[in-house]
Amino acid sequence: MRSKAGKILEQQVQTRTDKILKLLMPQYFRKRVAHQVFSHLSKTELPVFHHQLEIGPYQGKNATVKSISDYLQSRSHPAITAAILHGSIASGEEVPYSDFDGILLINDKRLENLYSIESLIDILQRTEFMMLQQDALQHHGWNVIMESELANYPDSELPLVLLENSKVIYPSRKISIYYNLYEQECDYRKCLLELCSSLTSKAESNSPSRSFHHFKSWVSQLLLLPAVYLQAKNNKPVYKKDSFARLHELPSSATTIMRQYSQLRSQWNQEEAIVNREMNFRKWNAAGKIADQLATPVPERYKTWLTESKLEEVKKVTAQLIQSL
Repeated sequence: MRSKAGKILEQQVQTRTDKILKLLMPQYFRKRVAHQVFSHLSKTELPVFHHQLEIGPYQGKNATVKSISDYLQSRSHPAITAAILHGSIASGEEVPYSDFDGILLINDKRLENLYSIESLIDILQRTEFMMLQQDALQHHGWNVIMESELANYPDSELPLVLLENSKVIYPSRKISIYYNLYEQECDYRKCLLELCSSLTSKAESNSPSRSFHHFKSWVSQLLLLPAVYLQAKNNKPVYKKDSFARLHELPSSATTIMRQYSQLRSQWNQEEAIVNREMNFRKWNAAGKIADQLATPVPERYKTWLTESKLEEVKKVTAQLIQSL
């Protein structure tokens, strides 16, 4: 079960009002979010843990990882237990379009007052801004895990396999994570339903056509389908990278579509993201946000993926995956 406080820190912007406040009144926005987080902090004592996971330090040379690691070291917030890197950069398989996949482990008990929460939110926002150095089309920030969540690790929402294949970027040493995992309580089917619902909603609103940023977010979500489907079907987590070797376990039409989008991603070219990058570095103001979308339309070479028939294909596949469980 995910912590409400952790989800608020992770998402922050949940409504249109939040988006406007973050752009026009950032200090007030941080205070507003801090109050929400404070009201949901866990008051219970942690139980005895039954499992231990060791995660080694990142030893790669990625410039964005180094800048974020150095920044976290300089701020040294008492509630940040660890910053953990996963995905292609952590495994040393990064490509020019790899984005930054990170998890922050937060000690609930050290968020003692509103000031400590506001300063944590400031760190989240600044480091998420730094992620754009890696990928100008970065469409997500940190995943946030509160230490209270480790008492019943939310494996269906943030599979433990991510941590098993990760590296620590703060502190700069090996760490041990202690946790409990109750597989019978993991609702992998719910995660599939939510992902399919999101993809269907975006297809119906033609959201992927809005900008290059929206298109990349759409493709990234689609490529999560194999892992999330296999988790729901077998009731246990699947590493995203491993799921593509098991595409044959999906319904045939879904297998075909996933292979098509996987090939698209492997040939990804985001030259136009250079413009997006320049705009993103000015995202602290509303004008930069608006210009970001106006200046970075979906490149012509990707427009064939956004026809009505292509979007309809995805809707049919999501429905088929749910029916085939």
